[in-house]
Amino acid sequence: MAFTVEQARRLAKISQADMAQKLGMSEKTYRNKESGATRFYVDEADRFARLVGLPREDIIFLTTECQNMAQEERS
Repeated sequence: MAFTVEQARRLAKISQADMAQKLGMSEKTYRNKESGATRFYVDEADRFARLVGLPREDIIFLTTECQNMAQEERS
């Protein structure tokens, strides 16, 4: 089963502020990454996955642009 970044974080019961702190970034930067406005780097994705206790492959780390492209291809 695949989870969005937000779903994975919520499942782990971690707030955005706490996740930002654990990843060593500002809350604004984290919110942008979670919303897909900016991308996660591989090392950030690895740390995120460890923090939420899920395999990285089970988390959808897509930017909004990639999500929009995928939706267009399905249409």
